[in-house]
Amino acid sequence: MCEIQGIGILDSQNRTLYMPLSCCDHPKPTDVVEYHPVRLLLRLHNSFMVQAKSVLSMPTEIQQEELLKAYGIKGVPLLSALGSLRFPQSFPYDFMHLIWENLIPNLILFWSGNYKGMDKGQPYVLPPDMWQVVGTISTKATKMIPLSFGVLIPNPAKDSSYFTSLTWSVWSLFIAPTVLQHHFPDECYYQHFCSLIRILNLCLQFEISKEEINKIELGIHELVVDYEWCIPPFISKKSKAGLIHISSLYYQHKPEQLPACPLTIHALLHIPDQIRWMGPCWTTWAFPIERQCGYFQHIIHSQLNLYANMSQHLTDLSQLWQVKILYNLTDEELGKPPKHISLQMKRLEDCKSYPSTFTLV
Repeated sequence: MCEIQGIGILDSQNRTLYMPLSCCDHPKPTDVVEYHPVRLLLRLHNSFMVQAKSVLSMPTEIQQEELLKAYGIKGVPLLSALGSLRFPQSFPYDFMHLIWENLIPNLILFWSGNYKGMDKGQPYVLPPDMWQVVGTISTKATKMIPLSFGVLIPNPAKDSSYFTSLTWSVWSLFIAPTVLQHHFPDECYYQHFCSLIRILNLCLQFEISKEEINKIELGIHELVVDYEWCIPPFISKKSKAGLIHISSLYYQHKPEQLPACPLTIHALLHIPDQIRWMGPCWTTWAFPIERQCGYFQHIIHSQLNLYANMSQHLTDLSQLWQVKILYNLTDEELGKPPKHISLQMKRLEDCKSYPSTFTLV
């Protein structure tokens, strides 16, 4: 077994087998390489481009295909012509899809006993009647929350296909930590989930300091190691003592549990570096473009002249905005109907009007 030292991989005789950050070598498919989560082997732009060009320089398609599989790169990207882009640093994992389209829904499948048919007798599966209770309470809880804090939550125990990224985020951040307490057969799963929520809350801050990024990084390392339960040698004895016991988590270091470790678990380890490169997670996530795509679906009515319809609508909308700004008009003065204010929103506005009558605890 090889051991990673710094940016290289050393064998038992201290011979360097792979230096991914300083040259374009790559371990062979038959090589046994042990990757450590605290020292990820990250590609940088220069080595990426060298590998991409070397794939295209192969004289035959067979050689090109072999190198393509080894590097995981098909060729030189067209966007590399833009000097402002760096590969792969300019293309981080999308936080919205990574967490609320993959990680959280997968955890739900684990807890409800529906993850790829491999959950029989596992300690992370909630009893069916208990899961029904969690789902019912989750739905009732959102009826007491003002709509400005999030959308209504369907019952996850009945049909989670109705959930979107927004509903998963509201449920996981604000509701699940309370409704799941004391419901797991093994409490360590609840502790692990709460650790995840603490990390997500740090990632979602509007501003993140360097110290907080380091805290996120340490928390994710512990989270992934606990999830997979494969204690590498770089974990100190003191840290091992604080980790969740070996009989609990999802991979459990068993070959038959390997489907419990999709790429999205490994991708969590890249979040801290992506924050360092690109800024807080909200600066690159897909929520704005997803909302815009949803908006277009509602306003486009012509199936034959799709793009003309979209272009005309955006032109009209831009002109209305200019008129509104130029003459300082309200939406009602532009002819738009007044927005409906629900009772929940009215209570929230009342709270904003009298802040001195409330005490923060």
